[in-house]
Amino acid sequence: MVHERLPEDGHDAAGKHDLVGQLLAAKEASGKTFTQISKEIGLTNAFTAQLFYNQVKPSILLTQVQHRGVLAELLLELIK
Repeated sequence: MVHERLPEDGHDAAGKHDLVGQLLAAKEASGKTFTQISKEIGLTNAFTAQLFYNQVKPSILLTQVQHRGVLAELLLELIK
């Protein structure tokens, strides 16, 4: 199954596709499941998967980052 979103805000669809590929490759290399990652960053499994598939609207992501601190840094650290 292919998980892609069309750009809603004029961003480059190819760039988003590349980002998704990089995130999923890093997740795979880490050996962690979405459930494991979601528990470590304090989010739901579904929301965590949506982050990896670039399916979260920027405004929602910003709200989560504000409430969770440095979510982006945690996510990057977890998939190392």
